[in-house]
Amino acid sequence: PTAAPVALESALRDAVRGEVHADAATRGIYATDASHYQQQPRVVVVPLDDADVVAALRVAHEHKVPTTPRGAATALSGQTFGPGMVLDQSKHFTEVLEVNTEEGWARVQPGVVRARLNAQLKPSGLHFAPDPATSSRATVGGMGGNNSSGTRSIVYGKTIDHTLSCRVALADGTVVDCEATDDEAWQRKAAGKGVQSPREAEVYRGVRDLVNRYQNEINEAFPRVMRRVSGYNLDEFVDSAGY
Repeated sequence: PTAAPVALESALRDAVRGEVHADAATRGIYATDASHYQQQPRVVVVPLDDADVVAALRVAHEHKVPTTPRGAATALSGQTFGPGMVLDQSKHFTEVLEVNTEEGWARVQPGVVRARLNAQLKPSGLHFAPDPATSSRATVGGMGGNNSSGTRSIVYGKTIDHTLSCRVALADGTVVDCEATDDEAWQRKAAGKGVQSPREAEVYRGVRDLVNRYQNEINEAFPRVMRRVSGYNLDEFVDSAGY
């Protein structure tokens, strides 16, 4: 597409305190990553904080514009750009918020670079294990979205194996705190108990119903490979499926 429609750009500038770019040069920069692919976004937003992220998502949702979050853009399959709004979290979301050395975990913003995180953790004897070749540039948020692994992942595991919880903003701006959930807790959340919003309960119901409906296909057809980049890891919800 050409430049962002005036209504979309204007609404974003009114709602977001960070940067909003709709010029051809910036959109061209964000149209590529480390892959062979290219796609021009309508608009690029560089949010200042969580409130900016939520505001931008709500505007994009109202205008029916898809959103692609972006970290360091080291992806090899075109995961960091799209035809709608690109949300760049690599500039301002770079803080290590908390480190608990006794329990062995850290709470970070999505724009934290993996190598910088590990440099800070080194004196405590801890490290964030996934080690993609782009560790000096890859952000933790991008590693989560990509389920990054690396040469040592057979021993240390992938990003999914080292994620305890995460706070995510859905496409409509709804904020959800996610963590490991057993079946009983899942059913409670799907019923709307102990959730932050009706939208959160809807997501739990949707995933549950999807997995229940297609569990035979998931069990039989999902590839037995250690890591996949495309699609959703629905086999994580079905015993004996996938890897």
